[in-house]
Order: sequence, then structure tokens, then C-alpha cells
Amino acid sequence: MPSVLEDKIHLRTPSRKWRLGLIGQRAALVSAIVGVWWLVSLTTPHYILPGPPRVWDSLTLISRNGDLWVNLGITLGRVSVGFLCATLIGLPLGIVFGFGWRVSLVAETLGSSSGVGYRLRQAADLIQTDQVFAWTITLVVMMATLEMGVLRPLENYMFRWKKEAENT
Repeated sequence: MPSVLEDKIHLRTPSRKWRLGLIGQRAALVSAIVGVWWLVSLTTPHYILPGPPRVWDSLTLISRNGDLWVNLGITLGRVSVGFLCATLIGLPLGIVFGFGWRVSLVAETLGSSSGVGYRLRQAADLIQTDQVFAWTITLVVMMATLEMGVLRPLENYMFRWKKEAENT
């Protein structure tokens, strides 16, 4: 017979209905943002605010010519090294996991000579706003994927004892 403590450790995950509702809300928010962006872009020159179709074309171009994948690989390599260093140094010092990879992404954006951040900065310098948006979307998707798909589940697993301690 499991104890009360064991029951709290093995709490059920949120229901499927709840998760689908949350996904629907997020999809609606993204759709609203893209819709407003598209409407505003209709009245603005493309070199100031390119519309979603133009950014999509640019994203497709950098994906097809391999530029996206090469630079994404470089950036993910740097992020992995940053995360590994943060883990090796941060754990003994009590620093939270996620801080290191965020610092790595910021440093990558500001001071590298290759990778997603470099290409983003290069496109901005050349006033290629459609590519600035494409590289920015790539960076945001990458960060969100790492945060929600890797770090948050890892943190929830590693610190599951914390919820138990708070509830007792």
C-alpha cells in the first residue's frame, strides 16, 4: 500500500483535455500575432516590416540552401557546450540549470562569427529585414523548444522532490 508521501511523488500528469485546451490557446495567440503582423505589413514598406509570406519565403530559402541547418548546428553546439559547462560548474554552486544556456545564446548572438546569432546580426547589418525575421523566428523556436522540450521536463524530473516538500 503506497504511503501518502509516495502518492504525492507520483502525481498524475495534467489531463489530455487540459493540454489540448492549452495548445489551442497558444495556437490562437500565435495566429492573432501573425494576423496583426500581416495587416500592419500591408501598409508598411517591406524593407521596414516584411509580411509573413515574405518572411516564410526567406525562411524557406535559407532552409533549402543549407544556411539554416549549418548555422543552427553551430548554435546548438555552442548551446550544448554552454549547458554542459553550466551543469558542471552550476550544480556544485547551486545555480539553476537554465541560466547557462540562456547566457550562451545571448553571447552567441552578440559576439560570434558563425551561427544563428551571427546570421541574424549580418542580415540586420545588410537591412535584409525578411531574413532578420526568419533568423529571429528560428532563434525563438529553438529557445522555446529547448526550454519546453528539454529543460523544463528535466527540471521537473530532477526537482520533483521540491513539490513534495512544499505540500507537506
